[in-house]
Amino acid sequence: MKSPLDNLPLGLICPSCRAALEWNGEALGCYACGRRVPVKDGIPSFCDSDAFYEQYISHHVPYHLNPAGLKGAILRLLPYWSWREWRFWRRYVPRGVWLLDLGCARGREIFAERAAGCVGVDTAFSALAECARHYRMAVQSGMNPIPFESGSFDCVVTSHVIGHIPAAEKDDLCSEIARVLKTGGRSVNVIETDSLHPLVRFAKQRPQLYYRYFVEPVIENPVRLAAAEVALGAVHYTLGQWRYPLDHAQFIAAVFEKG
Repeated sequence: MKSPLDNLPLGLICPSCRAALEWNGEALGCYACGRRVPVKDGIPSFCDSDAFYEQYISHHVPYHLNPAGLKGAILRLLPYWSWREWRFWRRYVPRGVWLLDLGCARGREIFAERAAGCVGVDTAFSALAECARHYRMAVQSGMNPIPFESGSFDCVVTSHVIGHIPAAEKDDLCSEIARVLKTGGRSVNVIETDSLHPLVRFAKQRPQLYYRYFVEPVIENPVRLAAAEVALGAVHYTLGQWRYPLDHAQFIAAVFEKG
């Protein structure tokens, strides 16, 4: 079995002691603390799968293709966030860089086509198997730590991820994003907060049903706009400013640059 890092300008770190991991022909190993990280079908596995997200992604999250042809033309005319989000990625994700997609699920075509090399991190192994066919590398891992050496990436993207991170863990995630970015690197994020879509407004007229179908499924990972703003502002790096609010659904579209 060949190393998953063959021909990649990247290094993985041990999540226990943060020393560099070495390939021994069968697995990744840490010579500092002895931890072993298995590699399954070419995918380094730092954690177990999350049953909720495995099921959700398997039913609801495809590999995101770029809107093209008639679909692309229709989306330009409809007041949905999906077109605005794609336009946001196209505007702010730079070309020709090494890009890390955190919470990647199956991946996005726009990242794969723009990056010199695209790496995906997620806990859902079944989704990563498909992601690995489109990206240069896929890794099964949580985000604290992000299992890459400091300064590995020119760009880190998150799409509908930060809102699902518990408020108490957001500072650590932002610090980790800053750590793996190169100086001058960019973090590009779409952060979900709420929605002004007519369906959601209608649902809120029936609080018990709204709670049951919209809030309860993610109650263990609360989405809090204020907490996200405070956490991102608290990172001890110069990551820039909010730049582009998406104006239909209540998402924050945020670009940060590491000084």
